[in-house]
Amino acid sequence: MDENNDNYQFVLEPIHNFSGSLIAYELLTKFASSNRPFDLTQGDDNLFYPLSQSDRLSIFRQQITLLDELYQRNDTIPKISVNIDKDIAGEITSSSSLQEKIAQMPLLRFEICEFFTSDSDNDESSLLRELTKICPLWLDDFGAGNSNLTLVMKGEFEYVKIEKNFFWQHGSSNAFRDLISHLNAFCEGIIVEGIQHAKHEEQLRTLDITGMQGYHWEPVQIDAMIKRLH
Repeated sequence: MDENNDNYQFVLEPIHNFSGSLIAYELLTKFASSNRPFDLTQGDDNLFYPLSQSDRLSIFRQQITLLDELYQRNDTIPKISVNIDKDIAGEITSSSSLQEKIAQMPLLRFEICEFFTSDSDNDESSLLRELTKICPLWLDDFGAGNSNLTLVMKGEFEYVKIEKNFFWQHGSSNAFRDLISHLNAFCEGIIVEGIQHAKHEEQLRTLDITGMQGYHWEPVQIDAMIKRLH
């Protein structure tokens, strides 16, 4: 994959708390094609994961390079999370050069979801333990199907992120409130995805939520942010 490819770009999606403060970003990859322009309001997991392993690793290395430059230019930038899959996780744990870069970014976080479950085999469990030694982990897309309480109860995750469709479907229920309380016992905080308007924000205000993420807040292109810091 051409590292100067015009068919994708990297954006930072903000995560806010109830006071309005920015507490973190998630670094996302947005794709375009001849008949599909960039759309910063749409997720692109369905375009990222079908890529070859080498292309996904290439994109990840570009992300790490950009984040390294961003943190070097401004040490007040908050935590930034990056999604990784099983292949990328394996590359991280086997590459000393990657680990050295990651060690220089103490506010970097890795988000994992679909390749770990409570029934992970010994190899996956070992990979998870190795990752936690390299970088704090966030569990992404809780409620989407693969993630469950048994996995969270292992205590491997700094934050747990609630999947947007799960929030839209259950966010006003007492069961959702109980779930948030239970999850908080096993991690440092909960982030809810899918916040599209002020009513969603108000819906969560009485819950013990650390952060909120969604198209209620405008994402920022990381290249533009780096240029402003020159």
